[in-house]
Amino acid sequence: MESVSCLNSSSSAAVFSSSEKIAPLLRAYNSGSTEVEFSELLETATLLLGEPPLHAADGLGYSDLNSNGSPLQWLLSIKKNTIANRLIADPAFYLKDVETRSAKSLEALRHFVQVCDAPTLLEPCLRAVESIIPKQRDELRKYETGIIRLAVPADLQGLAMYVGAQPGLVNSWEPVKLWVNDQLNNSSAAVELIESLEDISRFFGIGIQGVSQKLGRVKIYWRITESVALSRFQCPLFVDENLNLFLDKIMQGREFPLHALTFSAGFKLSTGDLNDIKVDVCNTSIGFSRQEAVDFIQDQIHHCELHKDYMHETICALKHHNIQFGAIGYGVNVKDESRINSYLYANY
Repeated sequence: MESVSCLNSSSSAAVFSSSEKIAPLLRAYNSGSTEVEFSELLETATLLLGEPPLHAADGLGYSDLNSNGSPLQWLLSIKKNTIANRLIADPAFYLKDVETRSAKSLEALRHFVQVCDAPTLLEPCLRAVESIIPKQRDELRKYETGIIRLAVPADLQGLAMYVGAQPGLVNSWEPVKLWVNDQLNNSSAAVELIESLEDISRFFGIGIQGVSQKLGRVKIYWRITESVALSRFQCPLFVDENLNLFLDKIMQGREFPLHALTFSAGFKLSTGDLNDIKVDVCNTSIGFSRQEAVDFIQDQIHHCELHKDYMHETICALKHHNIQFGAIGYGVNVKDESRINSYLYANY
């Protein structure tokens, strides 16, 4: 999903205990920006997380959004003419009871579709949840962490919601096919892609992004289960030259575990047409230091002719606030517009 978790199973990471732990990430996010006051950003993050207690006791739930248990990410997306930022959160991560966590997560979703002026997205978001999240308690309890992820920009214009695949589901792609057939007026492109993935991948998640149904996107995420050429994906954008160069450069001839790569495709909510694709690579497998990640991204910015101002203040803030790279991604849309994504988290 857009929010990239690099974990393959339940984490033993330390429990989030205080709003102080998210402050460094928010201060780095806010560096060099006058979009919002820090206090407003903190309030947004707190609500995204489902208002966690200031001093969570041992025995509460935890997040697998980041490798260290942090429930918050900063997505920095560098495009040709703009740099976009989002906060990605694991709502109600601190609640161990899955039914309570689910209810609290959906409460956060309902709040933010209104706050982010995207009320028409509530219905497709809820439909996505109902399509993937099981209603039976025994099945629901398999979600030891997470239920949904929420992502919003600092200016609160539009939002994204992601639903993770049901743990342990054998025929994991079948609910996704039913969902796209139900959600999209024309699901042929999405179904063609899914059918090409069924034997070579496992479903990882779905998402809804945008400001309205007219301008929204449906997202599908997967991880491969065997080494395959990207041409096996029935989706023309995966033959993009810059995508292959990105992967060659980041992998440097090394073998990565298959779960290190998360692929996705986006389809227009209003028409079902293909909109974009992306691959995210987990830094746990890459092993980049903060400076190596910055150098790699700047090289990609130059190669793809993206926004040249990689925010000097932000680079300095990453070091000052001890912010780490969780993953790095490359995406391209049908207009041949590239982007480089960085998924950042506070190191504690």
